[in-house]
Amino acid sequence: MYGTSLAPLQDILERGQRAGEFRDFTTRTMAMTVRAAIDAIGPQISVIPDLDLDAYARDLVSLFRHATEQEVRP
Repeated sequence: MYGTSLAPLQDILERGQRAGEFRDFTTRTMAMTVRAAIDAIGPQISVIPDLDLDAYARDLVSLFRHATEQEVRP
């Protein structure tokens, strides 16, 4: 579905992993998931006109932060 359009996002994720900022995960899967979360909001706005976009954005940031952050070891 996404073909090569995920390449820029995958590159960002790979650079984050190499820099030690992100944990180990499959970057294509994560890039597809990020893209799908962004793409999903359009149809939701049309059926839920009072959808709280700020809350949606905060939730996505939190979700992806937890999914990608490098574990902090004591």
